[in-house]
Amino acid sequence: MIVVLDASAAVKLVLDETGSDQVRRLWDEQLTIVAPSIVVPEVAAAIQAARRDGRVADAGAQIAHRSWVSLIEDIDVLAVDLALADRARELAATRMVRGMDAVYLAVALALEDASSVGLLSFDVRQRSGLIPEDGIHLLPADLG
Repeated sequence: MIVVLDASAAVKLVLDETGSDQVRRLWDEQLTIVAPSIVVPEVAAAIQAARRDGRVADAGAQIAHRSWVSLIEDIDVLAVDLALADRARELAATRMVRGMDAVYLAVALALEDASSVGLLSFDVRQRSGLIPEDGIHLLPADLG
């Protein structure tokens, strides 16, 4: 299975949050992990937000940043080119999702030729942008 990793899930690899165990188990399965390049700054911003909100100490945030930089090497990071951005624009307009969420959906849908594609996301609004006809598996499946 090819898994498109959303920032809401990626941050759970480096911070202990609800769902971190699920994401880490999937990560350990040696699946092909794909993400648009926007995941890189989005996770960095999420780590800083956790620090700012007091959910992680300064030292913990520094460790999380270093861990994230290391994990990026194991992700097939896709550049957001004009074709992908245009598909995301279309999805944002027709599926009522936010712009960045639409980029992740566009990546998942661009991989539709793969035998099995999943979107690993804890963002309920983003997940609602996929329809059954898209054929994309939502991970974790029990999120709803």
